[in-house]
Amino acid sequence: MNLDVLKELDLYLAPSMEAKPAANDYVERILKPARELTFPRWYVERLESFRSCRIDWL
Repeated sequence: MNLDVLKELDLYLAPSMEAKPAANDYVERILKPARELTFPRWYVERLESFRSCRIDWL
């Protein structure tokens, strides 16, 4: 796709980013309103699956 077309669509293209899990605080920021607005359980569970796996008790 040519850059002029993207400019017309008013899209933002982020620079290349390193692939890594989402930060837990970011996922929680999305989950809070999802729960408050009673999104479907399957959807909330899908959002929860993006949490980074951390074992804090080791």
